[in-house]
Amino acid sequence: MKRIHFFSMLFLLFCIGIFAYSCKHEIPNVATNGGGSGGGGGNGGGGGGTGGGGGGAAPCDSNKVYFQQQVLPILLSNCAMSGCHDAASHQDGVILTSYQSVMATADVRPGRPFNSDLYESIVETDLRKRMPPSPNLALTDDQKALIYNWILQGAQDLVCQELCDASNFTFSGAVQNIMTN
Repeated sequence: MKRIHFFSMLFLLFCIGIFAYSCKHEIPNVATNGGGSGGGGGNGGGGGGTGGGGGGAAPCDSNKVYFQQQVLPILLSNCAMSGCHDAASHQDGVILTSYQSVMATADVRPGRPFNSDLYESIVETDLRKRMPPSPNLALTDDQKALIYNWILQGAQDLVCQELCDASNFTFSGAVQNIMTN
């Protein structure tokens, strides 16, 4: 009987070990195409300006706003949804699903946030004109500031190497804020 109990415990420990190993967060290798923003899937990052040669995207600079990592997630979760500004609905001809579509349809004027329809619509005080429209919540001040700074910095399609750090991701620090807003 003790032998069966021993093997049961050994099997349980083995299963726990396999489960723990499978939960590791592996950061994918994000490499950008050294030249141009050619058409295939990917993030369309293109250069970003760190010189020629191989390698991937540059490390993140806290003084820059990165479209792929910071701006696009805001647009996708608040604007580019069915019935609004996704590719199928494209309200008022505006599509906010990629850098190319944002620049082509959202009247973004690099370096001039207050002359850009995208920024003006998210800071609009008239609830009938504000985006996202009521009953949806307005963007947070931090989200508005990110979009403002992105446009002010030239509305570039910058990509950086650093991705999310799942070891520092908590329910109270990330998910709860989303749920309450």
